Amino acid sequence: MKKLNPTHIRYREADPVPVKSSTVKDVLREPNPLMTTSEFLEKVCWLLLLNYNVFIVPIFRSWIDKETGAERRYYEALYPIMPTQVDFIEDASGRLFCHFWFMNGYDTTVPYDDIIHIRYNYSVNTYMGGGLDGQPNHQALLDTLKLNDTLLKGVAKAMKSSYAVNGVVKYNTMMDDGKTVAALAELERKLMNNESGFLPLDLKADFTPLQHTASIVDEDTLRFIDEKILRTWGVPLCILKGDYTKEQYEAFYQKTLEPLVISISQALTKKMFTA
Repeated sequence: MKKLNPTHIRYREADPVPVKSSTVKDVLREPNPLMTTSEFLEKVCWLLLLNYNVFIVPIFRSWIDKETGAERRYYEALYPIMPTQVDFIEDASGRLFCHFWFMNGYDTTVPYDDIIHIRYNYSVNTYMGGGLDGQPNHQALLDTLKLNDTLLKGVAKAMKSSYAVNGVVKYNTMMDDGKTVAALAELERKLMNNESGFLPLDLKADFTPLQHTASIVDEDTLRFIDEKILRTWGVPLCILKGDYTKEQYEAFYQKTLEPLVISISQALTKKMFTA
């Protein structure tokens, strides 16, 4: 999505023609002083997939054209915002407003017509994307992530078990404390210097190995969990790894990326152009 190059175009009959100079083109090329175009698109997509809604506030100066009587706008910036709460308010005339609440305690009310609102998984809620409450339901994803975390911790524990006690050395003679310490020191030296995996012992000692039954999660199970997580966002494993064919990328673009591109394009077009 960061590779997109949003452009202001006009249609002449059925042919799209790029507009050479306009404030819309300028603001798409440099959305605001804090972001490049790619960063703006990344922020928009991140908020959209996180909250299933993203609100963009356009900063502009407007006036009425004396000849046509139509509203004209000079765009200066586009800001994706992160409100903690959004209330939709309708006045007596039926005009819709958005009341935004922010983390720092600031709140403001803006006409909905002046807000660029992009929705994801738009379903039962009239105004918001997501579920009935206008929020995403990530519980299934969280359950899968918890399962993945449990499996990875199991792998870590299995690896640690390989460093645990692997056997017991029994000395067949009576030894005082001094000889015991010396024998243990000699055993440690042999363990540290051992490279073959075999521990040399004399007839005075017996080594009894301890069997470990730690189970490692098989590769197919781990791959299944990874793919289950990625399917939530419509991203196949080959795309994430960067090892994909032309056909795989085309399918990924049409299924996952293109719907987002269309949603963003239509939302910008609807709100940024006056009648």
